[in-house]
Amino acid sequence: MRTSAPIILCLVLCHGAVGCFVTRDENLWKNRLKDSGGDVAKVDATHDGPRTDQAVVDLGPIDAPVADSAVDASSKTDGLVWKAVASSPTTENLSGVWGTSASNIFAVGDQGVILHFNGSKWSLVNHALTTEKLRGVRGTSASNVWVVGTAGTILHHNGSGWTKSPSPTTKNLNAIWGAAAADLWTVADGEILHYNGTTWSTHSPLPTSEHLKAIWGTSASSIWAAGNKGIIVQRQGTSWKALTTSPTANNIKAIWGSSSKDVWAAVDKGELLHYDGAKWTKHKGSPTSSNIKGIWGSSASEIWAAGHGGVILRYVGSSWKLTTSPTVENLNAVWGSSPVDFWAVGNNGTILHLSP
Repeated sequence: MRTSAPIILCLVLCHGAVGCFVTRDENLWKNRLKDSGGDVAKVDATHDGPRTDQAVVDLGPIDAPVADSAVDASSKTDGLVWKAVASSPTTENLSGVWGTSASNIFAVGDQGVILHFNGSKWSLVNHALTTEKLRGVRGTSASNVWVVGTAGTILHHNGSGWTKSPSPTTKNLNAIWGAAAADLWTVADGEILHYNGTTWSTHSPLPTSEHLKAIWGTSASSIWAAGNKGIIVQRQGTSWKALTTSPTANNIKAIWGSSSKDVWAAVDKGELLHYDGAKWTKHKGSPTSSNIKGIWGSSASEIWAAGHGGVILRYVGSSWKLTTSPTVENLNAVWGSSPVDFWAVGNNGTILHLSP
């Protein structure tokens, strides 16, 4: 729920015209302005369409239209548009999204919320298993879906119903990834858990005590995990090893790659890291300073990332660009079933869909 009081910002737009923005988050607006290099027109250009948390009062005519120069042009010419789901079945913050196809998608969030998309609408999954914050969702098939959350919460879906699985920890579980039905991993606040097809167990020894927030891999023997203070650890063979030097000291929130030689990490303060098969480096030229919390792609040249303030970034071939976003809510996760079917979820039940 939004609790901040409205703030009125009046700006001279052009030729003496004045526009008054009634917004509920002054810091968010300032971050948008900072990202645009101080160009008010660019800030407004990144938010096409009506916004639920602010109104614009035009106090004077504008002689010429404002150029939409802050938005990635490629996201327009190929006909892809992000739109908000008009009636989300929840107002809870959503932290994870994943599916097996365009018609079988799950989203999870606070208060034990689990949502399901059947190809036409989102609905609330009724269960009484937990009220913990659910932070990650992943699976290997429609009949093998796992959800993890705070206080060591682990839930399983067998295709017809949900059950709560015994957990070896009470620490917060933040993300999950698996190579096979009998080989899944989840990362926690200072722990890594493994599922062997029968039971979950705490893996040891670990090369770090930092809170781990993200995990992704290409095979059972090649997995990356990352988290607070820029910590990055890799599983090679049967052991986990930490990088001696990380290219960032900021918190890493998500990892995705197209192959073992093309891996991306989403980081706080607008940072994006890339692994080329030999080393991790900080990507130059990020178009935002907002925290980036989700990343997913359909190929090495088509990747989406999202984060605080409704920021959505698109990577096409060689560079990241800001893309039109229909929300200013914090976005926490991204997933897609194809290059033209992506979903992003965030605070206050926000669900966005990218489609032609």
